[in-house]
Amino acid sequence: MDEKVEILFFEDNPGDASLIEEMLKEFADFPYELKNVATLNEGLSLLKELPFDLILTDLDLPDSDGIYTFLDIHATNSRIPIIIFTASGNDKIGLDAVKKGAQDYLVKGQLDGRLLQRSIQYSIERKKREKVLSNIEIARKKEIHHRIKNNLQVISSVLALQADKFKSKMEVMSSEVLDAFRESQDRVISMAFIHEELYKGEKLEYLDFSLYLEKLTQNLFKTYRFVNTNISLSMDIENNLSLDMDTAIPLGMIVNELISNSLKHAFPDRDKGKIQIKFCREKKWEFINCIEESKNENCNSISFTLTVSDDGVGVPENLGIEDIESLGLQLVSSLIDQLGGKFELKRNRGTEFTMRFTKAGKCKHQLIGACAVESKNQIH
Repeated sequence: MDEKVEILFFEDNPGDASLIEEMLKEFADFPYELKNVATLNEGLSLLKELPFDLILTDLDLPDSDGIYTFLDIHATNSRIPIIIFTASGNDKIGLDAVKKGAQDYLVKGQLDGRLLQRSIQYSIERKKREKVLSNIEIARKKEIHHRIKNNLQVISSVLALQADKFKSKMEVMSSEVLDAFRESQDRVISMAFIHEELYKGEKLEYLDFSLYLEKLTQNLFKTYRFVNTNISLSMDIENNLSLDMDTAIPLGMIVNELISNSLKHAFPDRDKGKIQIKFCREKKWEFINCIEESKNENCNSISFTLTVSDDGVGVPENLGIEDIESLGLQLVSSLIDQLGGKFELKRNRGTEFTMRFTKAGKCKHQLIGACAVESKNQIH
């Protein structure tokens, strides 16, 4: 290694810190700079300010203890290789840390300079190879999303061409056939948008659902613009709300169906109206203070609430959603079941559809605001 290696060292014991410094001075065959901090909070603050190439850390610090020291550091610095120091007899914690992302663990009392030097070099090189492989995998997944999006757009175009073919026939000019083609196009486009956002975004497994909803609703208002020109949309969506594909696709289709239904049926004799969408989380993700529980990646869960409402004519009191002969609303019911959710239909001053569902969440060191709606957008 020719470039200087910037090393951050978490260690509150002056004797142990000096020992590591002496080992590096004697055996390191690469340029380096070592920065020692005594507490977890001090080190985490420094990581926000300065770039480091390697982290060395003792697990027992004044403000943190055991595996949680590593987990706190790794949660926000997973791109930096981390080597942990354990006490003699704590191999189990060391192995657990390696399983959770540490590059290596070294046992105090069994450590020498050559072993430390070799561990540092191997850890940095392994991390570099991991990054190369990760970039290859990212490029592969982006290409997959791009191709799926293109294929879905082809399907949408085919549906449009087929609709134009029927449209040329006078007897079906305003028939349900054309509506069926348009609705099918919207459903396909709702899925294509998801793959497009995943292709463009940095996170290939998760979708920024608030940005996706903005794009989806803009397309729907454009589609139905000739029907209602003065219908406004108000969106209260929590910022930075990421969903995996298994959740985003059915939820996007649910929003697509409900907004389309409002645009088509809620305002038959009015030139003005309002549609609202609210979507937020109801529960915080909490860190599980137990090693055994933290091994279970789905040890915690989070609840979501989606509300789509309008101030239109409403659904008749004697008609339930399961009784409505609409492919779109039948699809909504099926997709809610797919997500394991429950829904409620209110008919006061229009129609209000509320859906609640719960998804398993990974145990991460991050707190999420409970239903703290942060973005408000309007489309007219």
